[in-house]
Amino acid sequence: MGAAGLCLSCLATVLLAVSAATESWLWLWVRGAVVHRGLWRECRLWACSPLQGQRAYMGVSRGCLVLAILAGYLSVLCGALALAPRPAPRGLTWTRGAAALCFLTGALATLALGCFMGGAAREVGGSWAWSLAVCWAAVPAAGLAGICHCQAGRWERPISRQAELLNPVYQAETCPETQMMQPRWDAASSGVERLGTAA
Repeated sequence: MGAAGLCLSCLATVLLAVSAATESWLWLWVRGAVVHRGLWRECRLWACSPLQGQRAYMGVSRGCLVLAILAGYLSVLCGALALAPRPAPRGLTWTRGAAALCFLTGALATLALGCFMGGAAREVGGSWAWSLAVCWAAVPAAGLAGICHCQAGRWERPISRQAELLNPVYQAETCPETQMMQPRWDAASSGVERLGTAA
């Protein structure tokens, strides 16, 4: 499940990056020509130029999408570290961090999409384009990645518990019977040493 979560988080991050880099979020018909509008530029007859004018919803969408891509990248990093034998910081596991970042990626992407669609709905003669669909596809991918990482974290708990129980150091520290038997063994060994010295 951890590998599946890693693949899905990679897919979600790539989809978000593709949607952010393209200019086909909104199609507008202006004077008989099709205008492709993205988050940063708009293109008309294959000639692109930066967006003119300040739109509040556009700024919010940009910020949320950039944060979603960053969270997706960090989720991929945590997912890769969860599969590798590397210790995590105290009180945290790589699997939990990857799951939380995947859910954060989906939430930020949904917020970016909601802001853009709510603001662009007031544009006259506009229709949604394929870049918006690519961004929407990243949302369930990020959610499924988070679910896979959560399931992988649940499977890791019994395995780590069994490893602790099989560790003799852990048994000596936690098992009362082992602690009671340790002095007896020490006493018996010292008695054998005394007999050997006397002989």
